[in-house]
Amino acid sequence: KYFVVNYKNNIASAYRKTGDYGQALTIYQSLIRYNINKNELLQNIGVTLLETGNYREAVSYLKMVAYKNESKYNDLARAYILLHEYDSATAYLNAALQIRENLQRTQKNIDHAYTLKYLGDINVQQGSLDKAINYYQAAIIQADPDFNDTNVLHNPTSFYGLHQSFFLFDALTAKAAAFQLKYASGAGKSFLIKSFETYASSLELSKH
Repeated sequence: KYFVVNYKNNIASAYRKTGDYGQALTIYQSLIRYNINKNELLQNIGVTLLETGNYREAVSYLKMVAYKNESKYNDLARAYILLHEYDSATAYLNAALQIRENLQRTQKNIDHAYTLKYLGDINVQQGSLDKAINYYQAAIIQADPDFNDTNVLHNPTSFYGLHQSFFLFDALTAKAAAFQLKYASGAGKSFLIKSFETYASSLELSKH
Protein backbone atom coordinates (compact mmCIF):
# COMPACT_ATOMS: atom_id res chain seq x y z
CA LYS A 1 0.00 0.00 0.00
CA TYR A 2 2.87 2.34 0.77
CA PHE A 3 4.24 2.02 -2.77
CA VAL A 4 0.77 2.44 -4.30
CA VAL A 5 0.30 5.70 -2.38
CA ASN A 6 3.81 6.90 -3.16
CA TYR A 7 3.67 6.24 -6.90
CA LYS A 8 0.12 7.51 -7.38
CA ASN A 9 0.98 10.63 -5.40
CA ASN A 10 3.82 11.24 -7.87
CA ILE A 11 1.48 10.67 -10.82
CA ALA A 12 -1.03 13.12 -9.35
CA SER A 13 1.73 15.69 -8.83
CA ALA A 14 2.72 15.30 -12.48
CA TYR A 15 -0.89 15.95 -13.52
CA ARG A 16 -0.94 19.03 -11.25
CA LYS A 17 2.25 20.44 -12.74
CA THR A 18 0.89 20.00 -16.28
CA GLY A 19 -2.32 21.81 -15.28
CA ASP A 20 -4.65 18.79 -15.20
CA TYR A 21 -6.02 19.69 -11.78
CA GLY A 22 -9.14 17.53 -12.00
CA GLN A 23 -7.12 14.34 -12.53
CA ALA A 24 -4.69 15.35 -9.78
CA LEU A 25 -7.48 15.95 -7.25
CA THR A 26 -9.19 12.66 -8.09
CA ILE A 27 -6.01 10.70 -7.43
CA TYR A 28 -4.99 12.61 -4.30
CA GLN A 29 -8.43 12.20 -2.75
CA SER A 30 -8.57 8.48 -3.61
CA LEU A 31 -5.38 7.94 -1.59
CA ILE A 32 -6.55 9.54 1.66
CA ARG A 33 -8.33 6.32 2.74
CA TYR A 34 -4.99 4.48 3.03
CA ASN A 35 -3.93 6.83 5.85
CA ILE A 36 -0.35 6.80 4.51
CA ASN A 37 1.50 10.11 4.06
CA LYS A 38 -1.86 11.70 4.82
CA ASN A 39 -0.48 15.14 5.69
CA GLU A 40 1.48 15.37 2.46
CA LEU A 41 -1.65 14.39 0.52
CA LEU A 42 -3.76 16.99 2.34
CA GLN A 43 -1.22 19.69 1.50
CA ASN A 44 -1.11 18.56 -2.13
CA ILE A 45 -4.90 18.75 -2.30
CA GLY A 46 -4.80 22.23 -0.77
CA VAL A 47 -2.20 23.46 -3.27
CA THR A 48 -4.17 21.98 -6.18
CA LEU A 49 -7.33 23.73 -4.98
CA LEU A 50 -5.38 26.99 -4.86
CA GLU A 51 -4.52 26.52 -8.52
CA THR A 52 -8.18 25.97 -9.38
CA GLY A 53 -9.31 29.13 -7.57
CA ASN A 54 -11.08 27.32 -4.71
CA TYR A 55 -9.26 29.33 -2.06
CA ARG A 56 -11.61 28.71 0.91
CA GLU A 57 -11.63 24.98 0.30
CA ALA A 58 -7.85 25.07 -0.05
CA VAL A 59 -7.56 26.70 3.37
CA SER A 60 -9.74 24.02 4.94
CA TYR A 61 -7.49 21.24 3.60
CA LEU A 62 -4.27 23.03 4.50
CA LYS A 63 -5.47 23.55 8.05
CA MET A 64 -5.98 19.78 8.37
CA VAL A 65 -2.26 19.21 7.77
CA ALA A 66 -0.86 18.17 11.14
CA TYR A 67 2.75 19.19 10.69
CA LYS A 68 3.92 22.78 11.09
CA ASN A 69 6.56 23.91 8.63
CA GLU A 70 7.42 26.85 6.39
CA SER A 71 5.92 25.23 3.31
CA LYS A 72 2.50 24.74 4.91
CA TYR A 73 2.45 28.28 6.31
CA ASN A 74 3.49 29.72 2.95
CA ASP A 75 0.64 27.88 1.21
CA LEU A 76 -1.86 29.17 3.76
CA ALA A 77 -0.48 32.69 3.37
CA ARG A 78 -0.81 32.45 -0.40
CA ALA A 79 -4.44 31.39 -0.02
CA TYR A 80 -5.23 34.34 2.23
CA ILE A 81 -3.41 36.75 -0.11
CA LEU A 82 -5.62 35.51 -2.96
CA LEU A 83 -8.63 36.07 -0.66
CA HIS A 84 -7.32 39.61 0.07
CA GLU A 85 -7.18 38.78 3.79
CA TYR A 86 -3.75 40.22 4.42
CA ASP A 87 -3.76 40.12 8.23
CA SER A 88 -4.27 36.35 8.18
CA ALA A 89 -1.63 35.95 5.47
CA THR A 90 0.87 38.00 7.47
CA ALA A 91 0.24 35.92 10.59
CA TYR A 92 1.16 32.72 8.75
CA LEU A 93 4.22 34.30 7.16
CA ASN A 94 5.38 35.47 10.58
CA ALA A 95 4.92 31.89 11.81
CA ALA A 96 7.13 30.69 8.94
CA LEU A 97 9.77 33.26 9.88
CA GLN A 98 9.61 32.10 13.50
CA ILE A 99 10.24 28.49 12.50
CA ARG A 100 13.34 29.55 10.56
CA GLU A 101 14.56 31.58 13.52
CA ASN A 102 13.92 28.74 15.98
CA LEU A 103 15.86 26.31 13.80
CA GLN A 104 18.64 28.91 13.42
CA ARG A 105 18.77 28.35 9.68
CA THR A 106 21.20 30.54 7.77
CA GLN A 107 21.54 28.69 4.47
CA LYS A 108 19.58 29.86 1.46
CA ASN A 109 16.23 28.12 1.28
CA ILE A 110 13.40 28.23 -1.27
CA ASP A 111 10.70 28.06 1.41
CA HIS A 112 12.17 31.18 3.02
CA ALA A 113 12.30 32.79 -0.42
CA TYR A 114 8.55 32.24 -0.82
CA THR A 115 7.90 33.73 2.62
CA LEU A 116 9.81 36.88 1.69
CA LYS A 117 8.16 37.10 -1.75
CA TYR A 118 4.67 36.88 -0.24
CA LEU A 119 5.54 39.56 2.34
CA GLY A 120 6.55 41.72 -0.61
CA ASP A 121 3.24 41.02 -2.34
CA ILE A 122 1.29 42.05 0.77
CA ASN A 123 3.25 45.28 1.11
CA VAL A 124 2.54 46.14 -2.53
CA GLN A 125 -1.18 45.71 -1.89
CA GLN A 126 -0.91 47.93 1.18
CA GLY A 127 1.04 50.62 -0.67
CA SER A 128 4.33 50.11 1.19
CA LEU A 129 6.42 49.90 -1.95
CA ASP A 130 9.84 50.47 -0.37
CA LYS A 131 9.29 47.61 2.07
CA ALA A 132 8.00 45.43 -0.77
CA ILE A 133 11.10 46.07 -2.88
CA ASN A 134 13.34 45.15 0.05
CA TYR A 135 11.42 41.90 0.59
CA TYR A 136 11.70 41.07 -3.11
CA GLN A 137 15.44 41.71 -3.02
CA ALA A 138 15.80 39.37 -0.04
CA ALA A 139 13.70 36.73 -1.85
CA ILE A 140 15.91 37.02 -4.95
CA ILE A 141 19.00 36.48 -2.79
CA GLN A 142 17.45 33.35 -1.27
CA ALA A 143 16.63 31.93 -4.71
CA ASP A 144 19.95 32.71 -6.40
CA PRO A 145 22.96 30.80 -5.00
CA ASP A 146 25.43 33.27 -6.54
CA PHE A 147 23.75 36.59 -5.70
CA ASN A 148 24.12 38.25 -2.29
CA ASP A 149 23.75 41.98 -2.97
CA THR A 150 21.26 43.58 -0.58
CA ASN A 151 21.26 46.85 -2.56
CA VAL A 152 17.81 46.95 -4.18
CA LEU A 153 19.22 48.91 -7.12
CA HIS A 154 21.23 45.86 -8.19
CA ASN A 155 20.06 42.66 -9.87
CA PRO A 156 21.66 39.31 -10.71
CA THR A 157 23.22 39.29 -14.16
CA SER A 158 24.50 35.72 -14.65
CA PHE A 159 22.47 32.58 -14.15
CA TYR A 160 24.81 29.65 -14.65
CA GLY A 161 24.47 26.64 -12.37
CA LEU A 162 21.50 25.57 -10.28
CA HIS A 163 18.77 28.15 -9.81
CA GLN A 164 15.16 28.22 -8.68
CA SER A 165 14.45 29.63 -12.11
CA PHE A 166 10.66 29.97 -12.16
CA PHE A 167 10.46 31.46 -8.68
CA LEU A 168 13.39 33.76 -9.40
CA PHE A 169 11.67 35.02 -12.55
CA ASP A 170 8.51 35.80 -10.54
CA ALA A 171 10.48 37.60 -7.83
CA LEU A 172 12.38 39.71 -10.35
CA THR A 173 9.26 40.73 -12.26
CA ALA A 174 7.47 41.52 -8.99
CA LYS A 175 10.36 43.79 -8.00
CA ALA A 176 10.30 45.44 -11.44
CA ALA A 177 6.56 46.05 -11.15
CA ALA A 178 7.04 47.60 -7.69
CA PHE A 179 9.64 50.01 -9.12
CA GLN A 180 7.16 50.86 -11.87
CA LEU A 181 4.49 51.63 -9.26
CA LYS A 182 6.96 53.90 -7.47
CA TYR A 183 7.46 55.82 -10.70
CA ALA A 184 3.70 56.00 -11.30
CA SER A 185 3.23 57.49 -7.82
CA GLY A 186 5.46 60.41 -8.83
CA ALA A 187 8.74 59.21 -7.31
CA GLY A 188 10.83 60.13 -10.35
CA LYS A 189 12.17 58.79 -13.62
CA SER A 190 15.03 56.90 -11.93
CA PHE A 191 12.52 54.34 -10.63
CA LEU A 192 11.26 53.69 -14.15
CA ILE A 193 14.86 53.08 -15.23
CA LYS A 194 15.34 50.65 -12.32
CA SER A 195 12.12 48.90 -13.34
CA PHE A 196 13.47 48.52 -16.88
CA GLU A 197 16.79 47.15 -15.59
CA THR A 198 15.04 44.61 -13.36
CA TYR A 199 12.81 43.43 -16.19
CA ALA A 200 15.98 43.11 -18.30
CA SER A 201 17.47 40.85 -15.61
CA SER A 202 14.37 38.63 -15.68
CA LEU A 203 14.59 38.39 -19.49
CA GLU A 204 18.24 37.44 -19.22
CA LEU A 205 17.21 34.65 -16.82
CA SER A 206 14.56 33.48 -19.29
CA LYS A 207 17.30 32.75 -21.84
CA HIS A 208 18.59 30.01 -19.53
